[in-house]
Amino acid sequence: MKAYKTLTSKNTRKRQMGFLYALTLTATIPNVLLFAPTMVFILCSIHSHSYNAVPGDIIVCIVGLHGLLSTVTLILSYKPFRMELVHCMRRCLFWKSQTKQKIIRCEQVTKSVRY
Repeated sequence: MKAYKTLTSKNTRKRQMGFLYALTLTATIPNVLLFAPTMVFILCSIHSHSYNAVPGDIIVCIVGLHGLLSTVTLILSYKPFRMELVHCMRRCLFWKSQTKQKIIRCEQVTKSVRY
């Protein structure tokens, strides 16, 4: 049998490793936040032979953040999503200053006065 050598470029290999890293983060971080507090609560309840509703309510609130954390992790771990978020934030935060700059440039070009 012949062994075939895979021919992938360094750039492709780098992108594959980046994708694997981002995929691992996207799957791991929200699930750790989901399961770790729940398991600690269950183990503490079993060990102390008592049930307290306050920690259970806190756990429910933390688990409720699972969707938000999944979204934030997804956006921050994938470079195209992250770059688009930065682009949108810059456009939203600097919209007024860009509008003023465009008006000033237009006035300089046309030599007109804005009333």
